[in-house]
Amino acid sequence: MMERKNGRIVGGSFDELVAMLSSSNHFDRAEAARLLVNMRKEAIKALPALLALHNDPCDLVRIQVPRAIIHMEARSDEAAEVLRCLLNDKDKIVRLYAEEAQQVLTQRTS
Repeated sequence: MMERKNGRIVGGSFDELVAMLSSSNHFDRAEAARLLVNMRKEAIKALPALLALHNDPCDLVRIQVPRAIIHMEARSDEAAEVLRCLLNDKDKIVRLYAEEAQQVLTQRTS
């Protein structure tokens, strides 16, 4: 059951969190993405849905994509195109996270 505290999502099943990634509320999308990323490899089935958020209109959501690449240990082949987009994102913080994700991927493959 999805739980909220002070308006923030603080709990929910994997399926509920994945469903929230398509919410019309950008705060819910960002929070669901953050919680899934924090589950790390336990939520690996959500990685394609998280990578698809790379073009979300909200920077709070897009920032979770490079976090997913890092913490869910995405492979270079599945993250490369998304990462290229994020490295050119209009938001500086998203670009910084993308640069960090790129460094992590480079270290993993060397």
